[in-house]
Amino acid sequence: IDFLFYTMPQNTTVYLRVGEGKDLPVKDITGSSDPFCTVRVDNEEVVRTATVFKSLSPFWGEEYTLHLPNGFQNVSVYVYDEDAFSQDDIIGKVSFERKDIISSPKGIEKWFKLTQVDKDSEVQGEVDIEMLVDDTNDPVLVHVQVKGARDLAAKDTTGTSDPFLQLACGNTKFATSVVKKTRFPRWNEKFTFKVRKPLDPSMNIRFVCTDWDRISHNDFMGQFEVPVSSITPGEPHKAWYRLRPKPTVMNGDGDSELGAIRLKVRCTEQNVLPSLCYEPLKELLIDAVGQPEDGGLVLFTLLQEVMVADLNEMATVLVKLFLGCDQAVTFLDIICQQEVDGCDNPATLFRANSLGSKAVDQFMKVVGMPYLHSTLGSVVNLIYAEDKYCELDPTKIDRKERQVLESSEATLTGYLISILDSVLGSSEHCPSPMKQFFRILYRRVRERFPDNANLPYTAVSSFIFLRFFAAALLSPKLFGLRRDHPNVRVLRTLTLVAKTLQSIGNLVENLGQSKEAYMAPVHPVILNHIPILRQFIDRLVEMDGKLARQSTVSNRSAFDENVTLLSGYVSKRSAESITVIVGPTTFKKRFFWLSHKSLSYANSEREPVKKQIDVKTICGVERMDENAFRRKNMLQVIQRLQDGELATTYISTKDVNDQTEWLSAIRKVCVCNRRMLRLYHPGAYRSGKWTCCRHNRKLVPGCSVAHSTVIGDWRDPLDPDMELQTVFSQLYVGRDSIQEKCKSMLMDGASKMMRRLQVVLDRLEKEHELDSKEQG
Repeated sequence: IDFLFYTMPQNTTVYLRVGEGKDLPVKDITGSSDPFCTVRVDNEEVVRTATVFKSLSPFWGEEYTLHLPNGFQNVSVYVYDEDAFSQDDIIGKVSFERKDIISSPKGIEKWFKLTQVDKDSEVQGEVDIEMLVDDTNDPVLVHVQVKGARDLAAKDTTGTSDPFLQLACGNTKFATSVVKKTRFPRWNEKFTFKVRKPLDPSMNIRFVCTDWDRISHNDFMGQFEVPVSSITPGEPHKAWYRLRPKPTVMNGDGDSELGAIRLKVRCTEQNVLPSLCYEPLKELLIDAVGQPEDGGLVLFTLLQEVMVADLNEMATVLVKLFLGCDQAVTFLDIICQQEVDGCDNPATLFRANSLGSKAVDQFMKVVGMPYLHSTLGSVVNLIYAEDKYCELDPTKIDRKERQVLESSEATLTGYLISILDSVLGSSEHCPSPMKQFFRILYRRVRERFPDNANLPYTAVSSFIFLRFFAAALLSPKLFGLRRDHPNVRVLRTLTLVAKTLQSIGNLVENLGQSKEAYMAPVHPVILNHIPILRQFIDRLVEMDGKLARQSTVSNRSAFDENVTLLSGYVSKRSAESITVIVGPTTFKKRFFWLSHKSLSYANSEREPVKKQIDVKTICGVERMDENAFRRKNMLQVIQRLQDGELATTYISTKDVNDQTEWLSAIRKVCVCNRRMLRLYHPGAYRSGKWTCCRHNRKLVPGCSVAHSTVIGDWRDPLDPDMELQTVFSQLYVGRDSIQEKCKSMLMDGASKMMRRLQVVLDRLEKEHELDSKEQG
């Protein structure tokens, strides 16, 4: 078995926002469409947006962070019209080549016209070629061995293809045999071209991969060219060549009749050095946190001034970096204390989008998501499920619907009581780092404003109530509470609930001055719960000042190893040995739990665990071909047993988003596993052969390259080297400002820290130069 020894450095990250569409074509008999988008990386579908029903100008507003450790070549966004009873209609696409995204460091954001999806542009896969040029005589002999191909596009309805390869050089043409029903053909066929001297420098050997069809026309699968001049005579040349579309369909200006979508796409590529190289920068940052008055605050202020990265992104990087060093609470304390000390108007405290407020926001998301889900999850699911029409504003209701006002008051009150009981009774479950920070924040604000007894409470509630709980209710998909956007009715209900929580969080007791007088029916709920909120905050901040280090996994996790990162019902294949492909007993519904320690499942959520898979034994998490078990959206979890044998668990999910979420989450908890598979089989071994490559040996190495793409979210592992590299890249951009600041400073603690920073940046710059030379 072919293993890969690595720790999954996340070198390439693509940030994508799918905004909105306009002027989309009518696809339904109702005179409208039901559009949704899918995102593919190198033709692998990774995410799907929600469907916006009955709209030609849909708004999605979905953002994705794609971590691509192995890089990428192309990112495409496809727009479809959803059909309930037939195949979804494809409307068009927008495609980005890697070089185009990289050339715009700040990203590309604009309206893109959709281009028509041409079958000749939908190519994927690689071809394994070995070549040898013999120029001892005339004519020159060019020997070509076509070994095989992998990950070709499925051109047939069976989910496979019947590929063959055509070769051409000048007037000489050859073709391999047809290998039927596979996307992973093995040819091992040899051909020889004879070329007269002198060799033309522009002479190429052209390869075209084609799907053979008995009845209809053959389908183009991709092509590539190899310049003969690029091969050193007498030396074997071996390479995998990526199939490319025809030049005429690679790019286009779009079709105005297909409409347009607004996208924002940005890519960062970080060349991450070995850990030892970042130790001086790490020590400097830790000293800056420990010595805020001797230059620490100056350093973080300078970073905020010179950075070009998004403020949320930089705040997340710093929070995760200091979490890994057990210094996150101390870091938040010094940057928030700076904001508290500089505040003259209590009404404006933490209202601006500063590095301090953003860092606290990201800190709560990184360490508090399991707490948030356990606190709000069940009530949000109930609001979605009941889908009730709730409205308190009479100006938004037709006269015929006045009874809605009365029913809405009772419905909203019920939801509010459930949420408030859950939140205000959860102080014991709030993560220890969050409580530690709130305790320090409460004390800092009380010391700064001793005559304002209310302000320490509002400072704490402004974060946990307004920017955490209320924000999650307004954007349940963004906070991972739901995988789908709320419809209009549910969104209005959540908005009204969130408004009430905001009033409670602001400790507003004089509700008669509210601009939104229609909220009067819930004023009793607000007034009754403000004292309870104060008691809740008292319990949060009344704790031992010592923060115990949490049990983590190789310093890569912000959570205890037993915290559930993902759970839900999926279908599991009952056994590998069953000969029936599909049937009532082959796939059974099971409830799965994932933590940093294990992947477990049981017959139901409330039954005892039936089996546990130790995360440390997992060596591969991959998608599966549809034809393996005639099911879509399947994945396989491959583990290496103590005797070295591989065991596979097959899981069937409900849709591509569910599949991607499980894939990403399991891959993240395996980030420290060293013996990951480099190759794997996307098919299943049935009836004495693999369904993917048709090989009859079960233990033959995999036919497809293992993937490592993950979707960024709160489950992202801590990655100190990557985080330090990001900090370095931002400080390096502002190195001229750092030099100027050093010249103007007196010889004190801050000046010494700035000069030390200069030395660290210079050293890392030289390390990157050496690394580039070695790789070049």
